[in-house]
Amino acid sequence: MKTPARIDFSLGPCALGLALVAQHPGGVCAILLGDDADALRAELAARFPKAVLQQDDAALAPALVQLADLIDTPTRAWTLPLAPQGTDFQQRVWQALRGIAAGQTASYTEVATRLGAPR
Repeated sequence: MKTPARIDFSLGPCALGLALVAQHPGGVCAILLGDDADALRAELAARFPKAVLQQDDAALAPALVQLADLIDTPTRAWTLPLAPQGTDFQQRVWQALRGIAAGQTASYTEVATRLGAPR
């Protein structure tokens, strides 16, 4: 997937410290957690070196609230569109991981078997 020209992001507090949510027109493309706002911004820039990063706290306030709620109550549903980047195989892995219910676990072998690639 081509890196979008612009990615909007916002930072806010959550139960795990600080959260950064970033999105482009295709959906949420990054969720980063940490304790240092500058370090989170630098990590986002490193992940998307060709994008123009724009902090837009107002537009992303609902995403930050939803993320904080999800951290506090993992059984809640994430309703915003996700736009993870990666190869076709990585996309299939992300989809398989999203199928694991909150509080459940799956081994690497179980995930690989679900993907039809047990090795």
